[in-house]
Amino acid sequence: VVDRSGRIVRRLGGTHDVDGVDVPNVTNLAGDNRVEWALDQDPPKPWRRVAPWNRGPDTGPPVLSGTYTVRLLRDGATYEQSIVVLRDRRAATAQDERRGERFTTAMYAELSSLDDALNGLDNARLQLSDRIATIKDPALAERARTVLAEAKRVEGTISNQPVNGQDDDFLEDILRERVLSFIGNLSPGTPTGPQLAEGGALLREGTTALAGYRAFVERLLRPLNEALRAAGVAAIDLGAL
Repeated sequence: VVDRSGRIVRRLGGTHDVDGVDVPNVTNLAGDNRVEWALDQDPPKPWRRVAPWNRGPDTGPPVLSGTYTVRLLRDGATYEQSIVVLRDRRAATAQDERRGERFTTAMYAELSSLDDALNGLDNARLQLSDRIATIKDPALAERARTVLAEAKRVEGTISNQPVNGQDDDFLEDILRERVLSFIGNLSPGTPTGPQLAEGGALLREGTTALAGYRAFVERLLRPLNEALRAAGVAAIDLGAL
């Protein structure tokens, strides 16, 4: 889905992931096959390691009202159709709509950044545990254990690490849980005073938490990766899937 400026606002794939398997969104059998667009932008990056219920929303923030072009790419051919999105009636004016869209988009962007950090920290924890078992140099192994402990600490500043749905009833909500809940309660239009206050606090806390993650990567993980490579041990890949 493309807006008037040519920017792609939403990508709808031919398949979706179900427990690691690509499942078609449509049957491709004879007859009508439908893919629904929720009038939204691309969803935030998911937290990949956790259970599906906690990976984050499948939809993104709502698009602004206006004219969009839906492009269907199929077998080397491109088919286009224009669609007009009307303003949600809960947004009284165009200015009201834009204020709400900017605010909501910023909160979704923070969730995406937090999930990106959590994915990296998960990779660090899982891979470091494997590497430590193969490192022959005791000093290097101890250094890797120190980095592993710090990865766990930093991850604890972002999320309470829920495993089951019931965990949310007993564990204190940390930053990521608060952002996720907050997003679920936003609606179109200018945010209320309390929403602006809570959103501002979450954004400030997110800035601090993400700075801590970047410091962990630069000061501890990158130097450790250099030492691992020098010892003939595979480095930690923060972007691994």
